[in-house]
Amino acid sequence: MDVLLKQYLWYLENQDELAKQYYDKVIVIHDFKVYGAFDTSIEALMFGKEHFEPESFIIQVCLPSSETGPDNIVPQKILFWQGQ
Repeated sequence: MDVLLKQYLWYLENQDELAKQYYDKVIVIHDFKVYGAFDTSIEALMFGKEHFEPESFIIQVCLPSSETGPDNIVPQKILFWQGQ
């Protein structure tokens, strides 16, 4: 299983606990830890690019599962950058 998917699954497993601390923030996840919380995806992506290797981190809007469940679906995106 690829590292981005593993990190996304880690986020899902810890989503409700993370949302208590990072509600509605865009978080940067690397090595199964949150390294930053930002107001915008651009800020989070720039932080990730500056601190981590390409395709080794994800950014995710942090909401509790009750706000992203089947009755209230929010599209989830895994963003990564391809280094040059």
